[in-house]
Amino acid sequence: MLSRSHLKQALLCLIAISFASTTSAQVLECRDSNGKKLFASVCPKGSTQVREVEILSPPTETKAVKEYNARAKLRMLERDEEFRTRELKKQEADAGKRDNQRQIDNKCYEDKKKLSGLLIEGPIEVGKESDGTPIYMDDKKRLESIKDLGERLKACKFDSD
Repeated sequence: MLSRSHLKQALLCLIAISFASTTSAQVLECRDSNGKKLFASVCPKGSTQVREVEILSPPTETKAVKEYNARAKLRMLERDEEFRTRELKKQEADAGKRDNQRQIDNKCYEDKKKLSGLLIEGPIEVGKESDGTPIYMDDKKRLESIKDLGERLKACKFDSD
């Protein structure tokens, strides 16, 4: 187990090293009269300087590390591009599905309007003669249209009106 003084020395050493990495301060190794090591920028009274601690600058990237980092970045960009492409295709497919559903809903609405028009009592005018006299739908065709529209509307999903 480390004694209290060793912990203090280690702490001072770490502090000195951390300051050294952020600034270019001078770090000295000092010994006091009891032989304990101290690391400081100025040796305290009653201690002697043993040596100046050399602080190494962080290593520079080697060519291999730079190439690896460049390849890794390129792979990330490629993956990101693939992801964006997939997302765009997914959005386009979703938009296509929404458009198709909207067309189906519109067709159902139109069929519902036609059916309600056919269910009204009385003759239904489908056109005019050249002289302006109206042309009416016959009952057989009217019943066939009602049946056909009823079948088509079974597949429709309506919100509660």
